[in-house]
Amino acid sequence: MLEDGKTHLLHPNQGLQITAGKPHQHQLRNLHNENLSLMVISTPPSRGDRVALETFT
Repeated sequence: MLEDGKTHLLHPNQGLQITAGKPHQHQLRNLHNENLSLMVISTPPSRGDRVALETFT
């Protein structure tokens, strides 16, 4: 996980909290050949504050 220029390596069953209320730039990458599951919980709701750069199917 890349957040504001800092890389965070996450292992299975780990997470990263991104503090609400200040602008962030973050990016998630899967560096392995295994499937990656991602759960996003946004508070307050994130409607309208995201821009999709790529769509994956």
